[in-house]
Amino acid sequence: EKFKSDYKALQERLLSLPDKMKHEVMVPFGSVAFMPGELVHTNEILVLLGDNWFVDRSAKQAAEIVQRRIKSIEKEICQLKEQRKLLEPRLQFTSEISQASQEKGLVDITEEFDPEKEKQWRGMIKEITTS
Repeated sequence: EKFKSDYKALQERLLSLPDKMKHEVMVPFGSVAFMPGELVHTNEILVLLGDNWFVDRSAKQAAEIVQRRIKSIEKEICQLKEQRKLLEPRLQFTSEISQASQEKGLVDITEEFDPEKEKQWRGMIKEITTS
């Protein structure tokens, strides 16, 4: 959802950039300072296509790319919601089984396994059965 809202804000900004030739902005200067500056060539946008490939696009073309990415994110969100809907009954079933086993006083039996003791025990049983 955050990616979607970020992309929507980006799309709005991309559509408003070409309205003026220059935009007055505060430009970061180091990690703690800002200096007044201006954006020029506001219709030239460098877009990341993926795998470290960049391309120059107009603001309108960049906004179209953003729109396609928003649609892709919405599709993924829908798919994840469907998967969640399918997994919720399993979670409920598992918690019901766990709760039922605790109410009835059922516990898991765990036994330590020591291979050396097992070897000694088998040897002792073998001696008893062969004598």
